[in-house]
Amino acid sequence: MENKEITTRNYNSLIDRIAEILKEARTKVVHEINKAQVLAYREIGREIVEFEQKRKTRGEYGEQLEPVQ
Repeated sequence: MENKEITTRNYNSLIDRIAEILKEARTKVVHEINKAQVLAYREIGREIVEFEQKRKTRGEYGEQLEPVQ
């Protein structure tokens, strides 16, 4: 069985690894929060447009436009 002494070198390696794990976790959290905000803003925008168009798929201002082929 190996003698696993705690040395300054392996202790610092442990601390560095812990710091990296926390950094990765924080990055993931930030990305998920940003994603949730974008989806929420998109839904809010959709609700506003639908309200302004009185639940029609197209606003009155678009009635004169031809559909895109």
